[in-house]
Amino acid sequence: MKKKHFFNLGLIFLTFGLVIPTVFAKDGERRAQKTIEANQYIFGLPKAAMKIEEKPYLVMYDKNKQPIQSYSEEQLKELITEMHIYKDSEESQNGEPYAEIFDENGLLLNLSADIEKEVKELSVAGAHNLFVFRQSSFSNQLSIGQGKIFDQPKSLIIEPVEEIEILNVNLIDTTGEIIGSLELNNFTESLKIPLDFYTEDSPYSIQLINKSQKESVDLIGGVVIYN
Repeated sequence: MKKKHFFNLGLIFLTFGLVIPTVFAKDGERRAQKTIEANQYIFGLPKAAMKIEEKPYLVMYDKNKQPIQSYSEEQLKELITEMHIYKDSEESQNGEPYAEIFDENGLLLNLSADIEKEVKELSVAGAHNLFVFRQSSFSNQLSIGQGKIFDQPKSLIIEPVEEIEILNVNLIDTTGEIIGSLELNNFTESLKIPLDFYTEDSPYSIQLINKSQKESVDLIGGVVIYN
């Protein structure tokens, strides 16, 4: 009888020994799952939202570096424009060498019908001035028009050759103070960026800063629309 009791008792301990780790294992899984679920949110935001977005976006800052306007990917689509005014002429002149002559604002002296139409649209039939800058490449920074001062700019058009990860745009007054800035990320299209919300009366120059990991920023060209 004792052997039988010892045998039954051994079965009980063996079964209990198998059940306990299983219970603890399942309880550990539940706690781990709760921890994972809890970590999905940080400060009320999904954890995925804390990662750096690779979608295009634009943020505008005042002189105190406080954000005053932002554009999401969908909103940036409304700023996409297709321009030819700053692109090289496609005329071949039958393979013969030819020269293009520009005025002080980068406009061709002999405009084609298509370019003349763009000029009228961008300048609102001559109400605004245009400054055209053409294909360029820079590693650190580029001052549009070699530091040209623009009176009350209305818009800035920029078209990259390929995607630009991070491009900063500084608006610098005649004293050298930055009165506003923009941060443009992950864009590939030609964008017409509004500048008329900067109500500073003083004229300013426009400086492009390469903040991406790439060695250089390559632009097809662009236009500054100003008074």
